[in-house]
Amino acid sequence: AAALTVLPLTCVTPAISPQIARLHALRDVERLRRDVTLATRAVFAASVVGAAALAVAAHQALALVGSGFTPGVSALRILCIAMVVSSVAAYNGLSLTLTGHEQSAMRATALSLAVSVGLGALLIPRWGLSGAATATLGGIMVRNALNSWSTRTRLGLDTTVLGRHPGLPPRAPR
Repeated sequence: AAALTVLPLTCVTPAISPQIARLHALRDVERLRRDVTLATRAVFAASVVGAAALAVAAHQALALVGSGFTPGVSALRILCIAMVVSSVAAYNGLSLTLTGHEQSAMRATALSLAVSVGLGALLIPRWGLSGAATATLGGIMVRNALNSWSTRTRLGLDTTVLGRHPGLPPRAPR
């Protein structure tokens, strides 16, 4: 259910993907920065609205699929937060992959998986479904942080919803 909150990401990705690759090939860093920032902001805004609505109606949404699912309300709300966190830097991994830095994106994903599994092993016995959701959130945070750092250092781009930070001049792509 929480994946519905990132439906905007799924819809925008096919449109932004060729644009990222094309602008990178043209070395048009300013347009690449602008387009990725605008796409990220649009996805983030839509994801926040969707996640907030789902989090507020979590009990009712889960009751639709059966009363046995309603104990998962807290986990669903945590997953809604995780989806919003994911949308904060919606296109950082994609930007790396489409510009020849897929190894960086892969390493971030692998470390994210390790963090999720490790946190899951610690939190699931204590918190059950909410522990699993929290572990997922932790992995997403790690992946976003690593991919955002990589796009900043390798591409000179801030791919977060904040776009270009005034105090950070763009770096030349490697």
